[in-house]
Amino acid sequence: MIGLVTALFSHSGHSAESVFHSRTYNPLTQIFGLPAFYSGTLVAPGELQTRFTLDLTSHAEIDANANEDLSFDGESYYADISLDYGVADRWQLGLRIPFVRHSGGFLDATVENYHDLIGASNSAREGKRNQLEFIYRRNNEPQFLFNDSDQGFGDVQLSRYRLDGPSYLSANAGMLLLGDGDVLSHIQEEWVP
Repeated sequence: MIGLVTALFSHSGHSAESVFHSRTYNPLTQIFGLPAFYSGTLVAPGELQTRFTLDLTSHAEIDANANEDLSFDGESYYADISLDYGVADRWQLGLRIPFVRHSGGFLDATVENYHDLIGASNSAREGKRNQLEFIYRRNNEPQFLFNDSDQGFGDVQLSRYRLDGPSYLSANAGMLLLGDGDVLSHIQEEWVP
């Protein structure tokens, strides 16, 4: 999976390096509300940092073993508004409001051409172009199938980050999901009982 675009707009005194934003782009991890990855720099006490991120991901994953097979083909778009507040030295609270869209997209030809240019494999992109199909099968029986484009607000997330130790080389984070976003609900309903 390739994260192709990340746009960061930050309103605080921090450098772009301190607000680098990344996440796990696998579409099935969305149901677990995993936190985004942050640098080791938190917002200063009493400051509020706002951030808008736009991530565009082209999925092309195929894997199988004797009993299971998995195929992710499509595109996901994530638009997040995040607010982070420095509560105290080494403590930060956050709020994240995500908007998510899964579709067949438009990037397959562009990604294939780029892979050809740099000599990378396109073996996972041999199916139809610009289609949406996230599927997991066990013993040839579908356990999960998602092939209709959908969009909507995901779960609102409250977070807290704390840097530990005098060298700040360790940190811990907590996340609380609020509500059941439409896109998240739709993905959970695709599991076959």
